[in-house]
Amino acid sequence: MFEQSGKKKVLLSVVLTVLVTLVQPVGAAQPASSWTDFFDGQSFELKDPVMRHEGKDIFAARYRAIREAKDSILVMTYGFKGDGTAETYAKELCRRARHGIKVFVLADGHGSPSFKTSGYAEKLVACGAHILFYEDMTFANPRGLLHVLHQKTLVIDGNRALVGSANISNWYLSGGRHSTEIYDLEVEMKGSIACELASQFMWMWNRTKRQKQPEGDIMGGQQMVAEHSANAIPVSELSTSEMWRQYGFRGCQLPAAKKSGPVKREAFSSHSIARSVMSDPLFTEQDLSTYPDQAREFPLLDAYLTAFSLAKKRIWIYAPYFTPGSQFIEALKAAVARNVDVRIVMNEYEQTVGEAAGALSYCAYQKAQRLAIAGAKIYLWTQSQLHRKAGLIDDEVTFFGSDNFYDRGQGYTSELMVFTQNRALVEQMSATMVDSMIATRADGQSIETSSSAISARLEQAETGEAFLCHLLRPLL
Repeated sequence: MFEQSGKKKVLLSVVLTVLVTLVQPVGAAQPASSWTDFFDGQSFELKDPVMRHEGKDIFAARYRAIREAKDSILVMTYGFKGDGTAETYAKELCRRARHGIKVFVLADGHGSPSFKTSGYAEKLVACGAHILFYEDMTFANPRGLLHVLHQKTLVIDGNRALVGSANISNWYLSGGRHSTEIYDLEVEMKGSIACELASQFMWMWNRTKRQKQPEGDIMGGQQMVAEHSANAIPVSELSTSEMWRQYGFRGCQLPAAKKSGPVKREAFSSHSIARSVMSDPLFTEQDLSTYPDQAREFPLLDAYLTAFSLAKKRIWIYAPYFTPGSQFIEALKAAVARNVDVRIVMNEYEQTVGEAAGALSYCAYQKAQRLAIAGAKIYLWTQSQLHRKAGLIDDEVTFFGSDNFYDRGQGYTSELMVFTQNRALVEQMSATMVDSMIATRADGQSIETSSSAISARLEQAETGEAFLCHLLRPLL
């Protein structure tokens, strides 16, 4: 969604809208008759998970992980702001870099402009860290408005990862269950899933490095694999373990070489299984050839469609800015028709903030109305801005990460979601979602919003909000 102001984005949006509406995301449910099929050949071990809900706990855990790093720290984020929390974060990274820890920060150029202008990025580079900024939006590069890095991951030593929805700023630090600002979620985990997340970071770093090299917008950025040297091995031919070795990392606990295929689920309990789905549909075929697992055009949308087709009892989703495409909506409607309990927890109209907030809310209510008419249950979060991106299917699988469950995330931006059968996380996600549904009513009683109530709110919307919704839909 829009999080920065600027008239140039509004001007560019008209042109971009015309272009991107010609290439809408088209996914396909992959053949899967069971969760075994969904995870087989793409699964890794997830162990010792900890789910966090309060901003102060999320950042305390991040700082603790950074301080305990022994070899490498990989940070990927959409928003690295220029405020006090960002300064503290940069100082923590700086201390570790000065102690010889390999620190890499991949931040979105559109979402982190103040990280540059504040001087924090430059100071961090002076400490020995390496920083790359993903695409910036300019008149020369208008697709930067769509093509953003929206992932939020922190990987330590290749064996510990934190994945969630919180950016790096004061606002996210202040969030929590009873906050009036924002409500996020983050999961810390160990096991080979962390090494998979590290390998995905490496691929994104190398791809961004190749793209940015001619522009001179690299702040200490190094190529993770010296692929341009005379005797270098092409990235596409390297296993994850070999990539780690070439760059000098230690501690990656991947049980099998990446090029030999992901770890088979028989290597560990099904209750510890996890799959990380990274999607960046605007990558070229040449880009995708360096990481064959991402060669499908819309892997995240494919994963959702497949997972929804397997649901037998329930599909519950935290979808703060709920504007997915027709395939996503139709898959949920089909689940309702199978008597699956479909529930969406999303922001109440006035709780969405930022540029084009009214248009985004209008679009989200339109999508929610379609589901409510079909029989799904809609819950509106009112006390702050809901920013969690997560969900639950039956008592089998939970998923979490960066995708807002909108068309843009599944078709244009770089997103990451982790799907897992980890029993502890499934139970915790169920509990927190029940709590959120109860909290949608002040008297403490859970109640879903009717389609008529959603229709009534749409009728109250300003004409400009409806117009902008239709005009900017692919960008929201």
